Amino acid sequence: VVSKSSSGGAFSVMAEYVLEKNGLVCGAAMNYESMELEYKSSDNCNLDALRRSKYIASNPHTIFKEVKTELNKDRLVLFCGLACHIDGLKKFLNKEYLNLITCDLICGGTASPLYFREHIRVLEKKYGSKVVDVNFRAKLYGWKEHSLKISFANRKEYATSAFFDSFFKGYFEKPYQRDSCYKCKYRLAHRSDIIIADYWAGLKKGRGNNEGVSMVITNSKQGDEFWLNVLKTQNHNFLEMPIEDSNYVFKKEEERYNKAFSTKREFMCLYEKYGFEKAARMTYFKGIFIAKLKRLLYNIKKQIL
Repeated sequence: VVSKSSSGGAFSVMAEYVLEKNGLVCGAAMNYESMELEYKSSDNCNLDALRRSKYIASNPHTIFKEVKTELNKDRLVLFCGLACHIDGLKKFLNKEYLNLITCDLICGGTASPLYFREHIRVLEKKYGSKVVDVNFRAKLYGWKEHSLKISFANRKEYATSAFFDSFFKGYFEKPYQRDSCYKCKYRLAHRSDIIIADYWAGLKKGRGNNEGVSMVITNSKQGDEFWLNVLKTQNHNFLEMPIEDSNYVFKKEEERYNKAFSTKREFMCLYEKYGFEKAARMTYFKGIFIAKLKRLLYNIKKQIL
């Protein structure tokens, strides 16, 4: 489960508990026909499709209606998604449900799927085949370093460090996010019952490993009771952490986001003229060939030593 997850598999632990109770699990899954991220339920796709982080905006489609229908049948529902979408779900429902558990995550903002589709088209042309799987957190070099693996129908694979991919590096540099994400009101104000994230603070203290460790924060009485019930029935290794280990999750980054927003103006002007790939190389993806060369030389030196 950990190898199939972005961190330590905390989402899977909760999802498996809900499924054992004949409940419904909702999350984001890739649609490889339209190359769009969509909210799906466990009644419509398998659990593996809902695992792992995906770094593009997801389309709710009719998931809110499906959730409401199942809640009214007294079915236990776990909805995992972005903080803004959870707020949207709660406003849509317009009442509290004791059988609804909401789980969000630490979000660094989302980009329009348009850029991702352009990037995928370039790769499909290069590899001569359609994309059949995208893993944004493939753990090719372990959990500590973000990596990307894209699989094609002809069984070829594109595998690289996240910082060597023009789209994924943009997620960290943040030049192409939606305007609302730069000043997101949900960054510090989560309305979910449970928050999950990478436990980076523990890794710095030597409490982690390079396979992946999840951090779970209960954010409501309902979330706390649900999590305690999960722990009673699941045989997994969880430890209580110092509260200060979660401080980085709620850290304000106004200066960083303001700088990224100014870069976006430059990126958008170039994008309208040249398209995604060239705009990326002219703004935040400069010097990528030199960076790749340095990585290659470093690996050669490491092997020699």
